[in-house]
Amino acid sequence: MSGPMSTKTLKIISADDRLAEKGGPKLLLIGPSGVGKTSTLHTLSAKLLASTLAFDIEAGLIAVSDLQFASVRPRTWDDCRNLACVLGGPNPALPATATYSEAHFNELMKDDELARLTSYTTLFIDSLTGAGRLCFTWAEQQPEAFTDRGRKDLRAVYGLHARSMTGWLNQLQHARERTVIFTAVLEKNTRAFVCTNPNQWGYPAKDRSGRLEQIEPPNLGALIEKLTGPGQRKPFTVVSPEQHAQN
Repeated sequence: MSGPMSTKTLKIISADDRLAEKGGPKLLLIGPSGVGKTSTLHTLSAKLLASTLAFDIEAGLIAVSDLQFASVRPRTWDDCRNLACVLGGPNPALPATATYSEAHFNELMKDDELARLTSYTTLFIDSLTGAGRLCFTWAEQQPEAFTDRGRKDLRAVYGLHARSMTGWLNQLQHARERTVIFTAVLEKNTRAFVCTNPNQWGYPAKDRSGRLEQIEPPNLGALIEKLTGPGQRKPFTVVSPEQHAQN
């Protein structure tokens, strides 16, 4: 054992407390450019929009310029990571020198503008595609991206890019009380939400709430209400490999 063992007590969350928690859903909207992913913000109620913070990474919010919601405009990967740290909270498992650590979070919270962002309960990330570009540009410039002879090592670049993007997504996923909506480009056309898997189109889809149909209308506000409002889960069923293959 290389260091002292922590004596901090792990909190046990009772069944009643867990059921009373108001967790926010995590949604991914994918489709071609221009299909209307950002425009789904029009389906949110005025109350929900008032608590919404959009990450305007693509500079593409003109389609919703008439709506009343706040936004931030990250231009670098450091901007994206700082926002994720503030909104996702600190990760106590990380050392003080690491991104998303308690030290990182506490330092960011000294900035009044960043501290104000914690009041928003719905995050609209526009888009993962844009964030990925910022992350890759950052990864290309890190010392790890170069060999001892100063040549760019693409395997190291892609490895660093993948680890950093995964860490960013994990950080936002752990913003338990917030609704987080990601958008990303996928060059296939659909005018509905495909919510379950397996599905006949082979789309990546998953409904952890157990409340959604395979096809839901493209109404983001109604979808969030269905996920977070009162209601029963659908009966649990086991899909056999044969049924999976048929679908």
